[in-house]
Amino acid sequence: MSRLELDTLHRVVRRDGREVRIGPTSLRILAVLIKCPDGIERGPLHERVFAHRSDGGMTDDAFSVTISALRRKLEPLGLQISQARWGLPYRLEALS
Repeated sequence: MSRLELDTLHRVVRRDGREVRIGPTSLRILAVLIKCPDGIERGPLHERVFAHRSDGGMTDDAFSVTISALRRKLEPLGLQISQARWGLPYRLEALS
């Protein structure tokens, strides 16, 4: 995968001269996925993203919506969040 840059201050993701803006939760999700190249299951991903919150973070449905929105934002950068089927780990991958 070519160089991927996260600008946490401006909440921007850059790859190959292209960039997209993402929200703070999407930024945390992406940061965890980058640190886990072999993938991470949904429960541990949710726990890592919301570890700083005493209320446990967002609901499962809201988390699914956030993952879907992040998937759409990453497509123009040639990236995808893959999950072969429900229950398998999420992975950040380059589109073929």
